[in-house]
Amino acid sequence: AVQACDVLIAMGMRFDDRITGRLDSFAKQAKIIHFELDRAEVGKNVVPDVPVIGDLAETLPAMLPMIEERRHQIWLQELKEWETDSAQTDIINYEVDELIPPYVIRQLWHSTSNASS
Repeated sequence: AVQACDVLIAMGMRFDDRITGRLDSFAKQAKIIHFELDRAEVGKNVVPDVPVIGDLAETLPAMLPMIEERRHQIWLQELKEWETDSAQTDIINYEVDELIPPYVIRQLWHSTSNASS
């Protein structure tokens, strides 16, 4: 979805290569809005189109009145299809004999998701 979006809103993320992969091909088509507390982190790896510096608890509520609500049914349907396709091929949906981090996390989530109910 990140590679196909037209606007990417990043909140407190550092855009390191573990998240972005190759920077030269990361969300090239997207306008990037980067909310960040630490000014030194803004533009360090990915240059945002709109940098927003400050505490998210203050900056996000200040920005919300400026955003016009829209429905994006076609985009939401496309995301749902991608999610379905991904679920069919994702390793975390198969039983494995080794500890693969995404599989372990998924199993922990399933085991604890109803614990508070």
